[in-house]
Amino acid sequence: MDEQQQTTIALHRYAIIDDLVGVDLACGEKSALLEELAATHGLSVSTIKRYVRYYGESGFNGLLPKTRSDAGISRAIPPEALDIAFRLRRELPSRSTPTIIRMLEQEREEWRGNIRRSTLDDHFRRAGLTRQALRRERKIRRKFGKVRRNLLWEADICIPQLWVRDDQGQKHQAIVVAAIDDSTRRIVHAECFISQETWVVETTLKKAITKLGAPASLYIDNGSQFIAKQIREACANLGIRFLRAKVRDAAGKGKIERWFRTMQESFVPEMHALSTLPTLLELNRYFWAWVEEHYHQVSHSEIFDTPLNKWNSDTTPLRMVDPVTLEGAFLLRVERTASNTSLITLFGREFLIDDRLAGTRVEVRYHPRGHAQVQIWQKGKFIGIATPYDVPGNSPKFTRIAQDKPDPTGRNYLQQLDQSRQQKLRQKVNALSKQDVQQVFTEASLLRLLEKHLHPLYPEEKVWAYATWKQAGGLDYGTSESALKRFIAAHGRDRHLSYYLEAVLSANNPLIGKGR
Repeated sequence: MDEQQQTTIALHRYAIIDDLVGVDLACGEKSALLEELAATHGLSVSTIKRYVRYYGESGFNGLLPKTRSDAGISRAIPPEALDIAFRLRRELPSRSTPTIIRMLEQEREEWRGNIRRSTLDDHFRRAGLTRQALRRERKIRRKFGKVRRNLLWEADICIPQLWVRDDQGQKHQAIVVAAIDDSTRRIVHAECFISQETWVVETTLKKAITKLGAPASLYIDNGSQFIAKQIREACANLGIRFLRAKVRDAAGKGKIERWFRTMQESFVPEMHALSTLPTLLELNRYFWAWVEEHYHQVSHSEIFDTPLNKWNSDTTPLRMVDPVTLEGAFLLRVERTASNTSLITLFGREFLIDDRLAGTRVEVRYHPRGHAQVQIWQKGKFIGIATPYDVPGNSPKFTRIAQDKPDPTGRNYLQQLDQSRQQKLRQKVNALSKQDVQQVFTEASLLRLLEKHLHPLYPEEKVWAYATWKQAGGLDYGTSESALKRFIAAHGRDRHLSYYLEAVLSANNPLIGKGR
């Protein structure tokens, strides 16, 4: 058995035990996973345990098949000379074979004339010590795949050849932020943006977790949007293992990179076939229709099933996160000592907090993109919301959104997918609307208010709004509508729904920062 065959066997053994290596599992969960792997690969549980033990003792070399004790021993070159030759080559990879032979002959008189270049070169090839191999710095790329959903998500950004128009008709490059489940290949969420700031990653992860729960691990690109402090701390707060890809290591993100290629080959040409430049909202409608009605419905060559079927057939419980916890996870945290006049300083501005907290140490939680209000916590307990003591009197002017021109008549594949998706969404909305609705400002009234001033809500956004209603314990219509209008006038309509819901909550709840 040559070295390549041995390596192939070792790689296969590593792929079997990958989910058991470096993971702290409960006894029952580990036993269940061992049984599952044994049934999948046709091995006994004891064999898989033995592979794990070998790997723990000797690393990757422990998985290599055992060889004869005298295998590889050169009868033409003394073992001691061969060992020195290997060390000389590793020490300086550019060192030629004739030079190494001359150095060995200088070492021992009895080795002179007994070491042939062709024989030594053959040993270098078998050991992977040729000069070409050492220059390439070959790296073993092990193919892996998780056995359960939500064990690992891969997330990345792609810049396809897609453009959108804004309200003034200006052209903008669109980017795609996407996250894929490693086991099922389901796109947990993907969305088009015209910004590459950290908030686009935050929005994508929030929507994914809201719909499908939190993953055990998140494997992300090395870009600044992904490694920002806010994203790292959010993962820590949500119990998500934060894994970073190595710089310029595209192969390490193989699954999401392959999905981006599928998107480029299937979705992008269909968008180019449209006769008009879409708005960002229109682009996302077509994009989500393609993901849900095309990609999720087509059998995947690696898993031999559609991503949606693979996901639905997996009975692993989803680790859902309530909206309040999810929103709070993305807030940055600092500690401040309140002055004797109940003021704290943050971002060079003073915030007024409750008089009872004067002179005490408090934790301030805030969103990096919005400093209009901050949360005040003490000893792990939420105290309330604080606003700047000196509130600016002017508000940004609100520019009315120009009405889009009607789309031209005609049909194409993306329009067909969008019609199918919209029909399903209407069925979900009808099912939600059959819930009991009182004549007061109810959950349904909140949904209608949001849709009146923003856009038709998707099912996952409705779930988010219902959770906010329950958290508030009742809202006032007039107060809520006024707060929503003010926030839209200041920040527009393209932010994540949680921003607007937070504005409504803040207006309805007593604020800590009210005047003095």
